[in-house]
Amino acid sequence: MSLILACPPAELREPWSSWLITSGLDRPEGLRPSDARRLEGLPEQWPAARELVMVVPAAMLSWHQATLPRLPRQRWQQALAGLLEDQLLSEPSQLHMALAPGAQVGTTSWVAVCQKTWLQEALAVLNAAGRSVQKIVPEFEPGATATYLIGQAEQAQLVHVDEQGVLVAHLRQPLREVLHSWAATLANAKSAPLWAEPALAEAAQEGLHRPAQLISPAQRLWQAAQSDWNLAQFDLAAKAGGQGRQKVLRAWSQVWRSAQWRPLRWGLLALVLVQGLGLMGWAWQESSQQKSRQQEIQAILRSSFPQVKLIIEPVQQMQREVQALALASGSPQAGDLGVMLSVLAQAGAPPIKRLDYSNGQLALGDWPLPAAQVATLQSALALRGYQLQGQGQQWQMMVRTP
Repeated sequence: MSLILACPPAELREPWSSWLITSGLDRPEGLRPSDARRLEGLPEQWPAARELVMVVPAAMLSWHQATLPRLPRQRWQQALAGLLEDQLLSEPSQLHMALAPGAQVGTTSWVAVCQKTWLQEALAVLNAAGRSVQKIVPEFEPGATATYLIGQAEQAQLVHVDEQGVLVAHLRQPLREVLHSWAATLANAKSAPLWAEPALAEAAQEGLHRPAQLISPAQRLWQAAQSDWNLAQFDLAAKAGGQGRQKVLRAWSQVWRSAQWRPLRWGLLALVLVQGLGLMGWAWQESSQQKSRQQEIQAILRSSFPQVKLIIEPVQQMQREVQALALASGSPQAGDLGVMLSVLAQAGAPPIKRLDYSNGQLALGDWPLPAAQVATLQSALALRGYQLQGQGQQWQMMVRTP
């Protein structure tokens, strides 16, 4: 299983923050920095991967709350535009909005908002490179209180997350002094986790006066990819592959990779192996029984007709030998003309106008059979060991081969 985490820049002509992950996806303790490899170049230069998740940068999103009115789901997008119009800095038509997972009518829900044109252009870049996006997630989302320092020293960002939303601040230089000023602002969050990327860890500890836990960009994007959020909603759903397809892929991906599903995966593998071994055993037994029956028939043929040296089709060869013995003794045979005509009469066949007999095969011409009588006559002859085939007025009767 391989996964690409792609975080587009604000200016799409700049390099993307993208990572290829091929191991550690089902590790209970999470991703390690060594599990990910940074991807260089444009999306068309990236290696193939089974899944691609696009992560929208925190700076490109704004967060709002709205109470959904009692309207059909297809009208939610229009309703959100009206509800949030006074809170937005741009026209609603220029923005893409996405509801929190599990949003219900009559309840207050988080709404993620970003520039529609930017998001569509980012998807277009991936589509032009032949990349299919399975999921679009926010880099950060409202939730448990935590503070992050991300980026490089020259372009550092402070991201503070809590139940009230997501705060993003672009930090100026000198970094330590700027962070020192933020320490008072974040005083109420001193007990909350502080995470910092390696290039900012020392500055974070000195400026905010508390230890910082290291987190790599790949680990952070991986955490974002585990979110239940999916920004591919409303008119954007089809462009990102459709939410139904994404849900199926996400569920299958979880079953395939998650540690908690490992017993099920082993159980399914064991079941497949057992079924495969069972089928192989059954096929071997059937083959063995068929071979044993063939040997028995050949033994009977050799003991009954020792003059037969080469056995190819034992049943047909035995039938021919029996017929030869009957002819030699003068006994009537099933393939004799008289016997066949007698059987036709007994089966209730209509009068015969023209016939041609040769080697046990009786051709009947100018002999129209009513459609309703064909099946009845064929069944009656089959019970007596004959088969009747043909159509229209041309039919052929012969001894049925075992």
